[in-house]
Amino acid sequence: MSSTAVPALDKTFQILDLITASTQPLTAAHIAKELDLPRSSTHNILQSLLTKHVIYKDAENRFHLGSYLMYWAGKYEQQQGVIQLFKDLIVQYPALL
Repeated sequence: MSSTAVPALDKTFQILDLITASTQPLTAAHIAKELDLPRSSTHNILQSLLTKHVIYKDAENRFHLGSYLMYWAGKYEQQQGVIQLFKDLIVQYPALL
């Protein structure tokens, strides 16, 4: 993973990538342990992501991707257009050919 000049941003993307890749929702403790991050940092980042609806927490205190990602996806699509998106996907996933 590449690093930026903003360590908290790197940690945030690590957390989001882990939640995205997981086949089941994860607890904060599991996220911190899996990524070898301090629990306090993990908690603070998760709280910030919750506030912006980038993730949500279920009744069992496990984290899932949130609805705000759809907002980003929609804006991305508006900026790029469907045809360009498809061309980009073909380059990334040749099986679509």
